[in-house]
Amino acid sequence: MSMALLLLIAPATLTADEPKKLGGRVTDGEGRPARGASVSAFWGANGLDWDQVVALGNKEPEKLWQHEGKMEPWGDVRPAVTDADGRFSIPVPRRTKTLMICDRERRHGAVVYFDPKHPEAPVEVRLSPLVRVFGTNKLSGLEGPLKWTCTYLHLPYEENDPLNNTKIAICGSYHARFEFMIPPGAYNFSASSDSPSSETLESRSVTVTAEQTEVDLGALVLRPRIGGFQDRVDRSKARGAWGDYRQNFGKQPPPWHLTDARGVAEGSKLSDFKGKWVVLYFWGPNCAPCLGKQLPELMAFYEAHKAQRDRFEILAFCCDFSETLTDVAALERQLRHVRKAVWGGRELPFPVLLDNTFQTYERFGLEGVSNLLLIDPMGKLVEGNLQDLEKNLAHLAEGSK
Repeated sequence: MSMALLLLIAPATLTADEPKKLGGRVTDGEGRPARGASVSAFWGANGLDWDQVVALGNKEPEKLWQHEGKMEPWGDVRPAVTDADGRFSIPVPRRTKTLMICDRERRHGAVVYFDPKHPEAPVEVRLSPLVRVFGTNKLSGLEGPLKWTCTYLHLPYEENDPLNNTKIAICGSYHARFEFMIPPGAYNFSASSDSPSSETLESRSVTVTAEQTEVDLGALVLRPRIGGFQDRVDRSKARGAWGDYRQNFGKQPPPWHLTDARGVAEGSKLSDFKGKWVVLYFWGPNCAPCLGKQLPELMAFYEAHKAQRDRFEILAFCCDFSETLTDVAALERQLRHVRKAVWGGRELPFPVLLDNTFQTYERFGLEGVSNLLLIDPMGKLVEGNLQDLEKNLAHLAEGSK
């Protein structure tokens, strides 16, 4: 699967976290209400809104990645539009702390930060002229052009945010270029490509001022990903070793490889859980959506269905592609800041399994880092998600009355 398609796929197997509402009032440079401005936590710089992106999917990628510099709200969280008085209210995931706002003509905008302690407090936002920031991507260390690149616009990193979830916009291109229209402020830029697999090793930091109308960043240099996730996938496929878990629907799933585990016996196998529904969730120790969204959702599901735990189990299978985590204790030390800042001081309440090799991912043929699989009480892999499991648990509860 190409990076182009991966960018379009939201984790459909997990429910969204309970949203919070951010709101405020937007005015133009002269203090008048800015009616019709778009408000979103994430933006695309290719001239398409999210509905158009989803409709195209990967069927016509050349239509997805064009019109560099034309800003439109992105993501499955619907953008808000300011009313006649410039006011807006938008439901967003609970960890969202920033929004970007652009007027209807996409000529003026602002990035607004919300107080995490009082996110419900309305903000007053004044729009400033947007600045055109552009450049190119080039490859170092390998000959040949980049077929497709994606450039990421980040807000400054925060040391007290262990997930560093700072991306606010992307720009894809088949011409190895990027362009954004952004408000004055401090930003970081990075880029990646899957043809060939490469990425910037360090982001480029830039402060855009209100006095500027455009900023030429020159070239962002990408270097090949050697030994990284996509490189391993490509090499595995080339030698014919890459699996495909979807071929196992209705059958026993492939065997996993365990480096260490907590909450299950040494040498455990999936067959040990026959008689129960099993949620097998694959995640990574550096995956911000896994740590900030999906694992907390699984924790909430586990707690909400504690009376039925004799009928199901959740197995949190961590895959460490860096091969640096030797045991679960090392994993838990690495996640101590996440546990404090994101999980409210709680440990993961279900078994944690660790593979610090690439064997399990290769055997299952898993795309991306976050994957949820459902296994029925007969030990067979089935299509489904948490909602399907919840329905099955409800049927079992009804049948036992």
